[in-house]
Amino acid sequence: MGTKRRNSATSPFFSRSYAGYTRAQMKTIAANIRQKKLSVFDPMAGQAHAISSLTWLGHDVWLNDYNPALILLAWLRSRAVLNDLEILLHRYLDWLSGVELPSFDSGTNRDTAIEFHQGWIAPHVQDGLFEYANQLDGRSIGELFQDESNCRDELFKWASVVLAARRLVTYSKSDNTTWLKPGGLIRHTDIKKEIIQELEKLATWRREKTDRFGSSVFSSSESIASFSVSEAKNLKIDFARNADVVVCSPPYANRLDYSAMWAPELKVFEMLSDDSIFQQVKEAQIASTVTKGRQFHESDLDAIATDVSRSLKEIRDSKEYASIGYYYPYFANFCLDLHKSILSAAAASASAKMWLVFIRDTTRKDTLVESHRVVEFALEQAGFRRTDDTEFDIVRSHIGVARKGYAKQTLHGLAQREWSLIFTSVGGKHAG
Repeated sequence: MGTKRRNSATSPFFSRSYAGYTRAQMKTIAANIRQKKLSVFDPMAGQAHAISSLTWLGHDVWLNDYNPALILLAWLRSRAVLNDLEILLHRYLDWLSGVELPSFDSGTNRDTAIEFHQGWIAPHVQDGLFEYANQLDGRSIGELFQDESNCRDELFKWASVVLAARRLVTYSKSDNTTWLKPGGLIRHTDIKKEIIQELEKLATWRREKTDRFGSSVFSSSESIASFSVSEAKNLKIDFARNADVVVCSPPYANRLDYSAMWAPELKVFEMLSDDSIFQQVKEAQIASTVTKGRQFHESDLDAIATDVSRSLKEIRDSKEYASIGYYYPYFANFCLDLHKSILSAAAASASAKMWLVFIRDTTRKDTLVESHRVVEFALEQAGFRRTDDTEFDIVRSHIGVARKGYAKQTLHGLAQREWSLIFTSVGGKHAG
C-alpha cells in the first residue's frame, strides 16, 4: 500500500503517494495493536487507506481529516458500510434512476470528437453535478456524520460521486506525479454511467475481499467507525474519548499542496456542497503553502520546543533567497499548526495510553527543522513520554530528489530523516 498507482490496482480506492502508512509502518502499528479489540484514533486520517480497514478485524476507529472528500472514501471502506453495501447500492441505484441529469451533445460524432477544457470540470459535467446536488437533502457532511448510522443512504449519494471524481474531471499531471493540474481532453461523459461503473468496481473489490477473507469478514463483529471533518487543531473535545491508541502520520514541511493532489475529489465535492472547499483545504492544511495573511507573533514560538524555535530563527536570519519573506513564516506556521494539532488530538482522546507517530524532519538549506521534536514536545505537555522502541531511518529516495533529478548539496544533503515515534502515557493518565 502507499506506492501503487490507481491504474495498476484492482481496488477502486487509490493510495495516497504522500501520506497514509508504508508497509513497514503498518508492521509497527500491527505490533502495537495485538489485542482482539482496541479503539484506534487517527486525527489526520486522509482516506484512512489502512486504518479504516481495522474495523474488519473488530477494532473500533475514530477518523478525522480536514478534507471531507477523503473522509467519505474512508467511510466507504468501513466495516458497517461494506457489510450493507448490497443494500446501499440497490437503494442508491433505484434513487439515481429517478434523477434526471442533462445529457451532453457536442453536435459531432462522440466517438471522434476531441475537445479540450482548460478548467477542472467541463460545462456539461458542471450542469449535471448541479442537478445532482439539487436532489440531496441539504445537510452538510458534518451533520450527516453526526448521525451516521441513520444517514448512510444520503452519505452514499455523496461518496459515490467522490469515488468517481477522476472519471468526471479534466486534469493532467506535472513533473511531480502527485501534483495535478486543471485542463485536459473532455470525455463525453455520461455522469450516471461513470458513477455506476465505479460502483461496480467497488462491488467487485468487496467480493474479492470476502473470497479472500471469508464471507463473514464484514459481519463477524460489531466494530464501529466514527468520522469527523475538522482541522486537527480544532477537534471537538472528547471526539475519540474512548480511544486506546492514537496513530497518525502528519504532513511534513515539504511544501506539497494536498489540495492539488486531491483536486478532482475536492472539485467534485465543491460542486455538491457549494462551498469553496478547494481553497479552504489549501489554506487549512498543516504545512500550507499559503503564508499571506497568516500572521503570528514571535512570542508564539515560545510554545514550541526551544531547539525547534532556534532553527526557525536561523531561517529568519538567513541571507538565502526569500528566507524572511516566505520560508520563515512557512516553517513557523507549520510548527505552530503541528504543535496545536497534537495537543488538540490529545484532548480529543483523553483515554488513550499510547501514541504512534510517523513523521519526517525537513531542511531549509543548512537548517534542519526537527518536526519530530515538535511532536515530542507537545506530547510531553500532554502527559506522554517517548519509549525506547522509537525508530529512526534515513530516506534517500523521495520527492525532493525525484522532482529535480539533481540538487545542490547542503549540510544535511538530500536524505530525509524519518521517525517512527512511540509514546506511552506517564502514570497511566495524561492531561486532556
